[in-house]
Amino acid sequence: NFRQITSVGQRTMLGETLSYPVPIPNPCMVIPHLSHVVLIILFLDASVRSWRRGEVRTASIFGMGTLLFGTATLIVPMSVLWGLAPLPLFSSFYILFIVLPMLYELNYDMQRAAMLTEKLEERDARLTDTLEQLQLAAAAANVGMWSRPINGTTLWLSQKAGEILGFPTGEQFTRDNFYQQIHPDDRDVLATLIRELEEGKNEFQFEYRIVSKVGNVRWIHSRGKVDMANGARFVRGAIVDITKLKMA
Repeated sequence: NFRQITSVGQRTMLGETLSYPVPIPNPCMVIPHLSHVVLIILFLDASVRSWRRGEVRTASIFGMGTLLFGTATLIVPMSVLWGLAPLPLFSSFYILFIVLPMLYELNYDMQRAAMLTEKLEERDARLTDTLEQLQLAAAAANVGMWSRPINGTTLWLSQKAGEILGFPTGEQFTRDNFYQQIHPDDRDVLATLIRELEEGKNEFQFEYRIVSKVGNVRWIHSRGKVDMANGARFVRGAIVDITKLKMA
């Protein structure tokens, strides 16, 4: 801090006599002093950005801490180091004005993250329960459900949909597997429908035949629509075995 100490002064504070140096300041200390100014600017910038995002509490905490830190650091320690104030040098604790808001905000974020985790777990449990009820209702009505990303090759099938299509549960089901089960006379119509969905069509309704491995033919009625999820287009549908209706 000092290039040379010329003498030692004394000052009485809170009933105690404290000594302090009377120095010739070191000009090189301008660099770390400027770093304090940069630190203050960065924290004020963070406070302003938080305010613009609508995070008033965060902006207020960081803004107040930064102002206290900046005021204490710029006025007291620098005044002493440059010989402007004859006081003993106490500067280390000023950083608490920065550290304490950071610790408070970190603790607040951790508590908020824990609360969000609990809410997500509750919402996930409700969603799972709703999905199970939906699948149970669909199974009771002999309706199978399926979905596939547009331009994707892998299909998701409910257990009932796998039973209707004669595909084992738990195995991966692809579009090629599906094509192999379609009656040859219905494949061109299905290919046209898939192309229309990929080009922007949003809803469909279609009846087709599937041929089992032993040669049995069943009629399937399928309908559905295209939805957006996470920026991607998915086609979702429901299928019903209408063989008995066709025979009637």
